[in-house]
Amino acid sequence: MSSNTRSPGKISRGVYWMSFLMVLIVVLAACGGSNSTTNHTRPAHPNSLTLLANEQDAYTQNYNPYSPGVISGTQGLIYETLLYVNRLDGSVKPWLASNYELASDAQSITFNLRQGVTWSDGQPFTSDDVVFTLNLITKNSSIDLTGIS
Repeated sequence: MSSNTRSPGKISRGVYWMSFLMVLIVVLAACGGSNSTTNHTRPAHPNSLTLLANEQDAYTQNYNPYSPGVISGTQGLIYETLLYVNRLDGSVKPWLASNYELASDAQSITFNLRQGVTWSDGQPFTSDDVVFTLNLITKNSSIDLTGIS
């Protein structure tokens, strides 16, 4: 009579390998696709790569220094200011003004403008230009981005 029984060691090894394969199949299935609602189209060529730089609207080129949505750097890089304040170390450097003096009561400030500064059309930059800009800002609170008025 031949016996068809297996030894307990062989059974436990077989169960171990079957369990391992089942867990591996479940893990691989879980790592598969997703139920995302995003509709991605496949490229025409299987080896092509599609990069999306920005999924939002086009870049708005807003260089208006009085707009709340003005591009960072517009003030000071395109439109020069009287003074430059370094936000990292707090230092203040004259820019269109050659120097300034704050009144002892801190209610007024006097700027001395740099000599030889001209507009793009060649006209000289004067104190009338500064007064015009400050009046424009104080009369229109919507363009007062720095709290002048």
